[in-house]
Amino acid sequence: MFQIAALIFSIVNGVPSAEPDGTILSRHHFETVEACQDFLVSDKGKVLQETITGNPEFQHTGSLVKFECRMTSDPGINPDSPPR
Repeated sequence: MFQIAALIFSIVNGVPSAEPDGTILSRHHFETVEACQDFLVSDKGKVLQETITGNPEFQHTGSLVKFECRMTSDPGINPDSPPR
């Protein structure tokens, strides 16, 4: 299973940090990396990206957000299940 990760990089003097300062994982899970990448370029994927990059915290702190597809460590978790 694969999941979308938003990697948050701080920018100092116009240069992004070498390593991400934080990561936000989406609730979306995909069977293949190709399906994950296809979602990222779809209209729904663009809305997800705009929602994260449009966060005022990232806009005002000089952060760069990069998106990637990551293999999930626990494919048994279904993020769409209601909390218990």
